Amino acid sequence: KMMATCSNVVRGGATLYFVKYVMDLPELAMQFLLYGSIATMFGSLASSRLLGRFDRVKAFKGIIVVYSLISLLIFVTPADYIALIFALNIVFLFVSNTTTPLQWLMASDVVDYEESRSGRRLDGLVFSTYLFSLKIGLAIGGAVVGWILAYVNYSASSSVQPVEVLTTIKILFCVVPVVLYIGMFTMLSLYKLTDARVEAISQQLRQHRAAQEEGVPAAAAATSH
Repeated sequence: KMMATCSNVVRGGATLYFVKYVMDLPELAMQFLLYGSIATMFGSLASSRLLGRFDRVKAFKGIIVVYSLISLLIFVTPADYIALIFALNIVFLFVSNTTTPLQWLMASDVVDYEESRSGRRLDGLVFSTYLFSLKIGLAIGGAVVGWILAYVNYSASSSVQPVEVLTTIKILFCVVPVVLYIGMFTMLSLYKLTDARVEAISQQLRQHRAAQEEGVPAAAAATSH
């Protein structure tokens, strides 16, 4: 979650710079953000319908590949292809946000896995760790944009930026997130809770709970005698 959040914050932090300086259309910044927000919302809403039939780990990895390619395509698209950049950004945000519900589902899977492994249900610990990683991603992502722009001598008072600053903004918007997506893909390759395994764990827990429920009345009856 930390990598996902960090990539989103880096990209989000670079968005206004990208529209203002790279596209050279600061007057369209609010439209760019608005259309992106709408795409984000619909991407999350469509997640179950689009990805529900697939194994969530494989679907997540496939989606990462798709939106990484879209991000790189934005990077190589000429800045004066305004409509194309708008369209690619909308598609990118729609596709990338189909994975948002999957991330929360996978956190729940970890809770079930730990219960099946140790008998302890650590909902609080798992989700607090998940939220902590989200906050770490927010902090790092927000700082990275400022650090890198300061390093290349970005000046907010200048309406025209040097070529190296424009290139850096494009890299922050398009390439740095992809590097983090590669990290996410790698970590998902190590994640073993496939749908089949999650279903097996759920069945095991249901059987265990049913056995416990049957045992409680029996024990109560024995005590009463």
